[in-house]
Amino acid sequence: MQRKLWVISELYYPEETSTGYFLTRIAEGLADDHNVHVIAAQPSYSERGIKAPALEERSGTVINRIRSTNFNKDLFFGRLLNSITFASSVCWFVVRNFRHGDQILMVTNPPTLQPLISLIANIKRCSSYLLVHDVYPEILVATKLVAANSFLRKAMAYPMDGSLKKFDRVIAIGRDMKELLATKMPDAQASKIAIITNWADVDEINYIPRIENRFALENQLVDKIVVQFSGNIGRTHDVETVLHVAESCTGRNDIVFLFVGYGKKSGAIRQAIKDKNLENVMLLPRQPRQRLAEMLSCSDVTIISLAEDMLGLSVPSRMYNVMAASRPIIALANPASEIARCVEEEDAGWVVKQDSTATAKLTEIICRLHSKDFRRTAQTKGQNGRSAAEANYQFSHVIEQYKTILKN
Repeated sequence: MQRKLWVISELYYPEETSTGYFLTRIAEGLADDHNVHVIAAQPSYSERGIKAPALEERSGTVINRIRSTNFNKDLFFGRLLNSITFASSVCWFVVRNFRHGDQILMVTNPPTLQPLISLIANIKRCSSYLLVHDVYPEILVATKLVAANSFLRKAMAYPMDGSLKKFDRVIAIGRDMKELLATKMPDAQASKIAIITNWADVDEINYIPRIENRFALENQLVDKIVVQFSGNIGRTHDVETVLHVAESCTGRNDIVFLFVGYGKKSGAIRQAIKDKNLENVMLLPRQPRQRLAEMLSCSDVTIISLAEDMLGLSVPSRMYNVMAASRPIIALANPASEIARCVEEEDAGWVVKQDSTATAKLTEIICRLHSKDFRRTAQTKGQNGRSAAEANYQFSHVIEQYKTILKN
């Protein structure tokens, strides 16, 4: 009997959030060489409310959707209950279905599952691979969901850190993340941490000039300087600094700050627009994937920000498609972060350190975009990003790295 590759992710097709999208593409990309079976939940993020089949075959994979609660993920206790019930259902499923010699590729979300699967994999003698999208429990502290000295953090840290040592390989999506994970392992085990980045959809995402761009035309952005912040607008992202910059630019009718997406901090943007009368701020809902190229292309510059203390804890995957769209990036982040390193190395934009001068530096860059010379500089940086996406961040490159790891 052919051994199975079990891909475990709470979020999976038809979810289009980053984790759901990336895990779906990875699983389907591996289906040519592996007997891929997926364990996932019913949609609870971008496609919440859709009832997907409990058992489904898609693009060479078999999808098993496990029963769990489906509370609003923006509510902490709702997300916690979803995680607990999903983990419980998955454990019951895998105890009955995993076989000696099977392979397991799981993502860190939800965190309740990581220690359990590492234990079951060892008992069942399955090869196990952990794909780290977020580092727990540190990310809960950084986003102020859990206090640094709380019992909950300490209770989570022991099994989470311990489980890292049990996986056969640990896959980080950035250099800063690998460096952080290495501090949680004995030196002898640090070599099992690999880096496989996410990717840009270079075949789907290309620059579309404003005058031909339906998204820009529909939203009356053709003649504006557009500063974009798109994707997940959640706790891990610093939207507050961007709103401060927008407030400082209220006298500039030629500049529009365009937020596109949803998440926990969407409400803060709506409130700021109302309370501070920010007529230069526009908030639009998440756009369908088929409009992603139009939406990304309509910006003059895209801000990608991380909340303070996020170094090594997460990597914003949106940057790769921004690069594919030939748009320059302002990385509001620690200079040692993966996004800052990438932007600097590829000369794909600017890095603004998150300190007391961040608002002033962001404002300076944005206000200089009215200059033709500076806009040419920005366009060159955007083109550099596109070249880097084509050379270094294509799906075909990434999936080959996964195939290599799973062969070893």
